[in-house]
Amino acid sequence: MSDNDLKRFDIVSGQIQRVYESDDGRWELERIDADETYTLSGSDVVHTERDEGVLETTIYRDLDGSGTFREISSSYSSPDQTDSPVPVASDASLARLYMAVFDRAPDQEGFRYWEQQLDRGMEFEDVAESFINSPEFSQTYSTLDNAAFIDRVYLNVLDRNPDAAGKNLWVGQLENDIQDREDVVIGFSESAEFVALSADSVDAFLQLVGQPPAVAENTF
Repeated sequence: MSDNDLKRFDIVSGQIQRVYESDDGRWELERIDADETYTLSGSDVVHTERDEGVLETTIYRDLDGSGTFREISSSYSSPDQTDSPVPVASDASLARLYMAVFDRAPDQEGFRYWEQQLDRGMEFEDVAESFINSPEFSQTYSTLDNAAFIDRVYLNVLDRNPDAAGKNLWVGQLENDIQDREDVVIGFSESAEFVALSADSVDAFLQLVGQPPAVAENTF
């Protein structure tokens, strides 16, 4: 891993005040341009930067408690996408989407069906929208307002209550019509945290249905 992947942050009251980048073993103050932001999401730091209309999202995590954050994932979205990067429509992504939306492992018949739809060119977002509109999902989420929806997604997907900064970020995205609920669910299902949490379950399921084990992808 190069020094450019290492950062330190001054965090005050849940806000990123200053960013430091490692340069040949020395920590130098990094300039934050107008087209980029650093925000907290749980214990992770999310960096977004727009360059010629393409949004890059990078997640940094302090893996050993030393205060040094390492880049663990990065993803890109184009101008005609939402600000939630859309993952490659892989079998692992589909399995994670099932687990995130329905809080259970996929049923093999349903998984095979949606896998075929993706192979025929269906967009991953459209699969997520179909899941969101299903009776199974509606029974749990349809009566919830945006704040309660985010609370439930954190609990069902990440098995924890939301941190204040993360909840405010996601609720703001919904309230301001920046993202729809299917975008939020994709964001959670492809987050570095859920990729790690679900890795064993995803691998076990894919082996059960005869697919190769999942490989963690560089997606938020």
